[in-house]
Amino acid sequence: MVTEKKADRGTLASPGMPIFTIEDTRSYRLEAQVDESDIRLVHVGQVAPAMIDSLGDTQLSGKIVQIVPAADPASRSFLVKVELPADTRLHSGLFGRAQFARGDRSALLIPRTSLVERGQLEGVYVLDANQVAELRYVTLGKSAGEKVEVLSGLQEGDKMVAAPGDRELGGKRIAIRP
Repeated sequence: MVTEKKADRGTLASPGMPIFTIEDTRSYRLEAQVDESDIRLVHVGQVAPAMIDSLGDTQLSGKIVQIVPAADPASRSFLVKVELPADTRLHSGLFGRAQFARGDRSALLIPRTSLVERGQLEGVYVLDANQVAELRYVTLGKSAGEKVEVLSGLQEGDKMVAAPGDRELGGKRIAIRP
């Protein structure tokens, strides 16, 4: 597809002068800068999830196809090229971010809908052995889509109310649905 015309009718063309800019719309790639301290974590062939701002929350599964071997001396970062899957919504010049795994760790994730806000504090309704709800304040970490990481205040295996809404459930018996 011709995306830019660089010469008009009657313009004198000289050797090496571009006349058109042509773009292959069948495939796109995302170019990301990776800090020199993190480049050891990135490898050609590795899958890298990519988020393009104009596509909203859609996550594309990219693949690292090239790591430019020379670092930029000004930013001390490497250029990493991520091939994106075919998508008709992609166009040249869109802004996006690639995510590169830094390792694995276990985390306790809960649905964002289970959170209850009390001023600047956040908590969840936890059920005791008698199925009575009690508000427990939690410390939150990073978000992962519709889920959020709990750093403290909750333990694996705790039963909680999935979507309390704005209701006050403290001290009330809750029936558990499978």
